[in-house]
Amino acid sequence: MIQLKKIQFRYPESDFELFISDLTFPESSKTAVIGPSGFGKTTMLNLIAGILLPDKGEVIVNNAILNSQSDKERRNYRIQNIGFIFQDFRLVPYLSVLDNILLPFRINSIIKPDADASSRAKHISEDLNIGKLIKKYPAKLSHGEKQRVAIARALINKPKVLLADEPTGNLDPVNKLNIKDILFDVVGKYNTTLITVTHDHEMLDGFDNVIDFKNFKKVTES
Repeated sequence: MIQLKKIQFRYPESDFELFISDLTFPESSKTAVIGPSGFGKTTMLNLIAGILLPDKGEVIVNNAILNSQSDKERRNYRIQNIGFIFQDFRLVPYLSVLDNILLPFRINSIIKPDADASSRAKHISEDLNIGKLIKKYPAKLSHGEKQRVAIARALINKPKVLLADEPTGNLDPVNKLNIKDILFDVVGKYNTTLITVTHDHEMLDGFDNVIDFKNFKKVTES
């Protein structure tokens, strides 16, 4: 279970402030987060991942207060438990598609690839219709193909928490539905908690909860 309690966050030299009094994401649930741009949806994902720390309040994951941990502890938590589909993909340009998907096993020694990691990467690639691209490099991919590589990378470690920032934003209608089905399948297989930020209201069907984020942003006058 993920809990955000009495959260206050502000970017330095900005009039943006995020306030979340109490927000809970049950284990193995599927939550869609909607709301206008600039209201803190991506900020919330980064707080849950331990990439950002709140100025006040607590981020609690499985009874552990994440923002009380050291930077190393948060990095280890992230690599062991989090699959993050970034809106800007964050692919490594000098790595092939396959190596980008397997990247989580290479950036932190706390996790090791299991015996079927490579075959699982290829299987996920096939599911995402990028199986024929695994030897290519990001520069040769379309925007939508890069997005699907980023999704495959987030799924490779069977994450307990899957954070998806606009995961279908650059995809055609058929691939959008395919991606949603895959994300929902991960929740069922691995008891994953899915939190998806989206502007696409056509994709909301099937989520357990839909949160309108406009209630969590406050802008103060400078």
